Amino acid sequence: MKTSLQLTAPVHEASGINYNKPNMSVPEAAQFLGIGCRTLRELIARQEIRHVRIGRRVLIRKQDCEAFMEENIVQGGRSL
Repeated sequence: MKTSLQLTAPVHEASGINYNKPNMSVPEAAQFLGIGCRTLRELIARQEIRHVRIGRRVLIRKQDCEAFMEENIVQGGRSL
């Protein structure tokens, strides 16, 4: 009996998004970051998050999402 090995990328169960891809669309990256698409598009427009533009398509690299999160960590204390 032959068995076939299926190679599938791990997928986030709740959203169905594959977070192991090196590049994510705006909706995928927004989901990954836990923000809305509109907020992410505003960050892109203000060039606050690195992104890749290919024609009209905007992609955000997973490493850039992670870097954005690291750069925006707020240490203990109150924000003004």
